[in-house]
Amino acid sequence: MFSKGNQSSVSRRGFIRVGSLAAGAAAAAACAPAAAPPAPAPSGQAAPAAAPGRAAWEQQWDDLVAAAKKEKEVTVFTYPGTQYRVFMDNFEAAFPGITVQQTGGNASIIVPKVMQERQAGVYTPDILISSVGTPFNALKPAGGLDPVRPQLFRSDILDDKVWRDGFDAGFLDIEKRWMYAPTFDKSVGVWINTDMVGPDEITSLKDLLNPKWKGKILSLDPRTVGVSWNVLDMKRSAGEEFVRKLYGEQGVVLVRELRQGTEFMVKGQYPIGIGAPNADTFVDFEDQGLGKNLKPLELDGGQFLISTSCLYSINRAPHPNAAKLFLNWFLTKEAQTAWAKGTRQNSRRLDGVPAGNPRYQPTPGKKYPTVASEAQLEEDTQIKAIVKEVTK
Repeated sequence: MFSKGNQSSVSRRGFIRVGSLAAGAAAAAACAPAAAPPAPAPSGQAAPAAAPGRAAWEQQWDDLVAAAKKEKEVTVFTYPGTQYRVFMDNFEAAFPGITVQQTGGNASIIVPKVMQERQAGVYTPDILISSVGTPFNALKPAGGLDPVRPQLFRSDILDDKVWRDGFDAGFLDIEKRWMYAPTFDKSVGVWINTDMVGPDEITSLKDLLNPKWKGKILSLDPRTVGVSWNVLDMKRSAGEEFVRKLYGEQGVVLVRELRQGTEFMVKGQYPIGIGAPNADTFVDFEDQGLGKNLKPLELDGGQFLISTSCLYSINRAPHPNAAKLFLNWFLTKEAQTAWAKGTRQNSRRLDGVPAGNPRYQPTPGKKYPTVASEAQLEEDTQIKAIVKEVTK
């Protein structure tokens, strides 16, 4: 779900930590060790038995916290946006003495940079929070990922009952090992500006082919960024010929930068947006009271679930214990509550985590297709090829 450009590195002192302290305190209460952990068992010896009344994983957790504090920091790469830095303050509050070095940027820049550094023997990130396509396609074949599943051990995150469709549903790779999505949002691919489009002018995807809208449709570029999942859904709902006509004959204006596409729609420069406004970047404008005239459309029944925030464990992590701690903590109820509040994404947890954004909250009990997964990558590649062909 990244676009090209707009990479930014954010220091931990760069933002006022408004609104994060309460969530951080809650996370700290649930996740911090109750007492100083015993020293890890010497190599080759069994770990100390859990104290009476404590689960086995709790002793493992205490030992992991102690080992992570010796490493003193963890490096996490995320999307750009101040909300991601603010979220990291919750981890620091839960585990005093461990600093999060967070870098925000687009996958189209971050992933090639990571690959180039690895070729030079430089290993910077521990964790990547990203989308399905670019990171998985590039890093896994190059040996740049470690499996996530073997690192997860807390019973309160492995419990099927606390996750929508069960714990395993969060793994978006075929092997159910490499990338985990704790969030799922209902995708809304087409938006209109209600000041420029009447309530009955667009009731079907095929209405987008009306000559009236030629040159007036904005789209995040499906050749490079994650809006291709929206176009894939359009193909499934309205057919390949519809996609060819839309992008080949309607003069759709393509933008690659997520925030730019959102800003164009908020400022009323285009009446119709495909993948724009982008949900993550739209949050900043909504907080300012902007974009109230923008309305999402659910056309032709083409709704699907998509996660924009997959957890990846980077191979040869410089802080392996802190990385493992972060992975497990991130899936707890407390951390998911803070994530939903800060990023406005909807957690898959069912045990009281509030909706991050009710607009995109999946209907309870309803089954949706999932398009953004490894199983759909080949079909997604075909969609990109179609758009490239008709926009030459």
